[in-house]
Amino acid sequence: MTLDDFLIKYSRFIDNVDMYLGPVSSLSKQVGEPLFDSISAVTKTLDIGVKVPFVCIYVARTKDFSSIPYFTLKETFAATVPYGGFIEIFRTYEKITRKNIKIR
Repeated sequence: MTLDDFLIKYSRFIDNVDMYLGPVSSLSKQVGEPLFDSISAVTKTLDIGVKVPFVCIYVARTKDFSSIPYFTLKETFAATVPYGGFIEIFRTYEKITRKNIKIR
């Protein structure tokens, strides 16, 4: 498996997980109960723990430094705006990865 293949599979994994964790995190945050706040915090921590290594590997491979502000703004929006996690249902990580890997 090449690094490009790995990045595409990793981005697909992120998008597949985000489709569920993003909305669950947003809804859990909106309920306002301590248990659901904890669920939201755990999902966001796991989310960041998976995405930061991906972005580091992706940028090192593609030299696409312009993606850092994009990914940062998207994740900040998803984490801070009420119901912002629903933006995670779009397959942005795989789309951007495939676009920039094809260029190389």
